[in-house]
Amino acid sequence: MVKKTVIVALMMLVVAAVATFVGVFFGVGKRKPPNEYFKAAVAADAGLCSEVDILIKGGSAVDAAIAAMLCTGLVNAHSMGIGGGLFLTIYNATTVHSSNSLWFSVGGLAIAVPGEIRGYEMAHRRHGKLPWKDLFQPSIDLAEKGFPLGRALSLIITICCLLHHKLLCFSEVFCGEDGDVRKENETIMFPKLAETYRKIATEGPNAFYEGQLAQNLVADIAAAGGIITMQDLQEYVAILDEEPLRVDVGEYTMVAPTAPASGPVLSLILNILKGKTVSFFSHFFIVNWSLVIFLFQSAAHLMNSSFINHIREMISSNSTHDDSYYFNVKPSSDQTGTTHVSVMDEDGLAVSATSTINQIFGGAIYSSRTGIILNNELSDFCGRCKREQPPSSMTPVILESKSGRILVIGGSGGSLITTAVALSIMNHLWLGMNLTEAISAPIVFVDSKNNVHFEPLFDKTVIDGLKAVGHKITHWKYFFNVVNAVEKEGGCISAFSDIRKMGQSAGY
Repeated sequence: MVKKTVIVALMMLVVAAVATFVGVFFGVGKRKPPNEYFKAAVAADAGLCSEVDILIKGGSAVDAAIAAMLCTGLVNAHSMGIGGGLFLTIYNATTVHSSNSLWFSVGGLAIAVPGEIRGYEMAHRRHGKLPWKDLFQPSIDLAEKGFPLGRALSLIITICCLLHHKLLCFSEVFCGEDGDVRKENETIMFPKLAETYRKIATEGPNAFYEGQLAQNLVADIAAAGGIITMQDLQEYVAILDEEPLRVDVGEYTMVAPTAPASGPVLSLILNILKGKTVSFFSHFFIVNWSLVIFLFQSAAHLMNSSFINHIREMISSNSTHDDSYYFNVKPSSDQTGTTHVSVMDEDGLAVSATSTINQIFGGAIYSSRTGIILNNELSDFCGRCKREQPPSSMTPVILESKSGRILVIGGSGGSLITTAVALSIMNHLWLGMNLTEAISAPIVFVDSKNNVHFEPLFDKTVIDGLKAVGHKITHWKYFFNVVNAVEKEGGCISAFSDIRKMGQSAGY
């Protein structure tokens, strides 16, 4: 229990430090034009992972998305990896569908069956062009030869190691032979994970779920107190949804994964706000948020026009109310972590993919035999239910207008994902901001206790106005929302990776 308390406290320190450092040092709200391309683009959390070599070699958007996520599992190892799971929304001009994987807080009992590789396998089988092994090779090279330690990951492991928490330090990777934490721009390598990547690349996806690699993974999970068995791995199946959520949002049709992802919640937000008066102050967008909704059991209800109108009518423009006024279902606690990749290729295939190991460094369990950092997805159940899949804030979406304009967008940051993606969409499509402005604009977030948090540099006039009508305004520093997007309009492609995580898009 003491170890668990230390880990959880450490996680919060990491989140606070990263949020403050990224938000203040890099300056949320900085403006620059989005990158412009003609044929294809990738927007990942890390510039090193937005490389377009896979696309240039003839790979599809799915190929490029898989390669980018394998890379991100190295460069931003605290956010995602093959020890986690993902949601994919794929657009191919004639059909749009989504697939997803499976999703106690810390330690072995928090680990769910990692579905990442099965998700990659399904997407590649349906839409891949290059050989499976080719998608792994760039990341195998990075893991073996090493790469410069990035600023975001460097900050997190510095705090972990300075606090002498060896479990999170993962000393064989993040600390030198003398035990000192590796510094930003120092070369970092993942030798064990390189071996695992190579085995999966050469032997295929089944290598992760069967055979020696799987046995090693199960052994390490058991050593950490987990209960995942070989049978659990062997029986895992990724889920394909060929009839994902489709919602009209103004002149756009939005396609998103339905529950347990947050597509229905995002849809509800956008549909409510279509009919509300909004205020626009100094290029920042704010709506009078007085509502926290989490209704996983009846996602279809969130698309019902009568319900949408009812909720819209409950929102007051000149006052707020106690939680009881809204008949709130108790929402899950606010979570952190995750990564998002948006990709569009020359043929018009588009992928919106969000992946996570849940929270910073997942369940803080490192498989020393395989180099895999394990998830703690079971924490999302909150002990309230016995479903196969817990609810998730992830919402990788694709929007298409009647004129053929396509926006591929999604985000990371736990409970902040849905709010950040909603505001970015509204900023861009409704208020006319370019992608950079829309994504970089500071956000407002209502937490599970109905407190209203404003990201640094949010317009003070708006904050004072909401405080005057009774909203509970706090001085919260835990902002870790990151949104990445690619858009095609006419013959031009725009792409932007959120500066909050030092992302950089790429294309040609």
